Amino acid sequence: MEAKHLYLPAALTAPVMYVGSLYILDRDQFHSDHPVTIKKRFIGVAASTTITVMSTYILLYQDFKTPHTVMGLYANLDTLEKCLHSFILTSSIYLGTFYMEILDGTWGFYSAFSPFEWLACLKDLVWLRNNVIAPITEELVFRGCAAVLIQHSLGKPCALFFSPLLFAISHYHHLRNDINHGSTVTQALLTRTFQATYTYLFGGYATFLTQQYGQILPTILSHALCNSMGLPRVWDLMDYPKKHRFFIVVANMAGLAGFAYGVYRMI
Repeated sequence: MEAKHLYLPAALTAPVMYVGSLYILDRDQFHSDHPVTIKKRFIGVAASTTITVMSTYILLYQDFKTPHTVMGLYANLDTLEKCLHSFILTSSIYLGTFYMEILDGTWGFYSAFSPFEWLACLKDLVWLRNNVIAPITEELVFRGCAAVLIQHSLGKPCALFFSPLLFAISHYHHLRNDINHGSTVTQALLTRTFQATYTYLFGGYATFLTQQYGQILPTILSHALCNSMGLPRVWDLMDYPKKHRFFIVVANMAGLAGFAYGVYRMI
């Protein structure tokens, strides 16, 4: 059997392994933010990500001389520029949110340059999970492996629209934790369906970035930024005085226009 025939099955297996690794060592059913749960899941996703990356590399090696470049696992002189471009492009979505944080006095721009703030963050397991471990492992598995395998099996468009579906569906594993900690089945389903929707959209964007940059690092940076910021705060508009609302709307619209233009320029 040709290795290429295994690309699609391997791509479908990747998210199953990733989600399964979150639970195989975690039998205590603590809350997902419990330190014991986080540490066990760190070990699980590290192992499953390593296995997935190695398996993908071996499969691609049958057809490509340098599988790591096909997977985007490399850096060159253009990497810093691509990371900066990725950061600015993704930040444009949050232009309105940044303005709202300035009004609130909570904008964290200056704290980003404080070594003490970074030390505090690095000691916070939840912060590490959300902003370091999750972006790295998810991008390696879903973009560096699954999307690449789908792309070289079914084509670039299929990778762009189908691989994010795997990424979105994988987030339904949170249902168990939601129900175990008080949510009804309906509440949990609604919450996770909403999450799966915006996760699908982000997955498409992340796949697009990886395809255009040819590298995984800029996408990891964008993923970390989105995890740190959350969704743009468009629903908070009415919490501000009328004199600020117009400028908040303008900032949001300008950011969206800048983002759309930036994506268009990359096509």
